[in-house]
Amino acid sequence: MAIKHVVDTIKKQLPHLLEMIKKGNNELEKIIKSGDLYGGLEYLWGFDSIDLSPYDLSDADPSKIVRFPFSTGTIWPDSSKMPKGFDPTETIERAKHFKGLGVESLNEQGITGKGVKIAYIDKPFDIQHIEFADRHIEYFDDLGRPFDYHGSACISRLMGKNIGIASDIDLLFYPVGNQRYEYIESQVVDGLDAIGDIISRVENGEQIRAIGMSSCIDYQITLIKDKNRAKIYADRLAELKKKLEDLGIPLIDAERFFENFAYVYKIDPLKDNADIDNYITHSKNWNYRASVIDADKCIPLIDTHNGYLYENLIGSASWSIPQVVGLYCLALQVNKNLTYQEFAEIAEYTCDKNRHGVKLVNARQLIREVENRLTTHFQSTQ
Repeated sequence: MAIKHVVDTIKKQLPHLLEMIKKGNNELEKIIKSGDLYGGLEYLWGFDSIDLSPYDLSDADPSKIVRFPFSTGTIWPDSSKMPKGFDPTETIERAKHFKGLGVESLNEQGITGKGVKIAYIDKPFDIQHIEFADRHIEYFDDLGRPFDYHGSACISRLMGKNIGIASDIDLLFYPVGNQRYEYIESQVVDGLDAIGDIISRVENGEQIRAIGMSSCIDYQITLIKDKNRAKIYADRLAELKKKLEDLGIPLIDAERFFENFAYVYKIDPLKDNADIDNYITHSKNWNYRASVIDADKCIPLIDTHNGYLYENLIGSASWSIPQVVGLYCLALQVNKNLTYQEFAEIAEYTCDKNRHGVKLVNARQLIREVENRLTTHFQSTQ
């Protein structure tokens, strides 16, 4: 659920938002093309926790409504005042089970990341939510940090019961952000400490295969005003990365993600998810990369234990990194000796290419090739 000041901000913007979803109003599409949807709270939270029951939405465009987030806490008008072809409950239920990339069929075959242990560094989330309640998560937090939807979004895409790509992995989760430092710096300090702890665990024999990090330390370091402290943090990060490299543990953060991957969003948000020609990237420079789908998905709401926020916006690296980490976990279940770079290369050349030139990850082909390599390696050693 959106916190009070967010709800209050949205309420002030509500007349404008309702005008934007009307048929014939092109303002929203212009904002989407500009990539500026995350410029305000009203776009980030949309209609979450908002009572829309007094309004007549019969002249609204469903393809515009679904561009704004809404949640199980949104109160809608009765059916006579709703646009034809739009059912918010059905939309959320569908999105709660959409993983994309062909992952669903792999999960049905038992390829769920079982037996793979990784670590993830991000903002704190509600581990008691039904999406996480029976997952294998070791959650390190001795400060009682407040929950953040960012962590919920990332970990649900990674290993959520319904939404997650690799729901059976073993996860070590390190929340970042505390009151000891200014907020940005606190995320950096916590993130560096987390990486240091993970390295110690690996050196002591713990089988941790990768680290996912949507909280981007390298970028946050550049935002720290005290440049002397910033340099100390940057040097420490470089030292830790070198240790990880020596240990063979990939740190899958935004920098590494964008070396091989990108993300796509839907051109027509109402078209079927299986239509690969309905996806596009933000930049044609990304088209050579293997792209994951970041559209028509849900985020577990914090503090509700069972609510969900629906999103069909323009995607982000934060939401996409855990999907790549999840795919790597599936590949590691099949071939425990697969390196991250081998995985990234296989993901790239097993993609499906759509008519816009966008290369979409094909999880089934990816895993099939990983299995083929394992068989070939086994045969060559006989």
